[in-house]
Amino acid sequence: LLPEAMASSVRYLSLLLLTAGQMKIGRSQSYTCQVMTSDGETLQDSLGISCNVTGKICNCSASFVNGVSWMLVTQDINASMKQTARPGEWFVMDASGHCVAAFGESHGPTVQKCPPGFHCAGGLEPPRSCSSGEHCPVGTGLGDRACPFGQFCPVPGVPAMPCPDGGYCPKGSTQPSPCDAGTYCRGGAEQTCWNGYYCQIGRA
Repeated sequence: LLPEAMASSVRYLSLLLLTAGQMKIGRSQSYTCQVMTSDGETLQDSLGISCNVTGKICNCSASFVNGVSWMLVTQDINASMKQTARPGEWFVMDASGHCVAAFGESHGPTVQKCPPGFHCAGGLEPPRSCSSGEHCPVGTGLGDRACPFGQFCPVPGVPAMPCPDGGYCPKGSTQPSPCDAGTYCRGGAEQTCWNGYYCQIGRA
């Protein structure tokens, strides 16, 4: 497990690869890595997507994808994008919001599922980094992101893990806590020790 001082700033970022005209996240053809971010930092800031606009042409640098075309965000495209992306979805845009990506044979902006480790409000909002103790799988939107009771989430972007017997995991846990003396723990819940029995620390 990561030191507590680092845990609050470590986020799970799935690198995005373009395969057969689709963006694949965390598949066998891609890989994941942990990156240092601040709470609420945008994915565009993490990836360093930048574009220079000449006339109506977007010249963009984004090493994480190949074969993508970039479009200038006009007033009409802007209005359409606001209505298209629902919570849990986003458009790949540069940090300035002037240019948007189109993938494959798409003739317009391509909506994507929010990547793991981030949450997406929809519309034109970029993905923002989740916080320590949250569970943010692909497609996380505006709902409650806290790691579920009875499970623990060492990193927001990975699957929640079941709390082992002998430990308890309240909502928002990043790691199991050992049962207190005089209690026993099963299914992530702490219970008072049986009458006439002694339960030591970490009793299952």
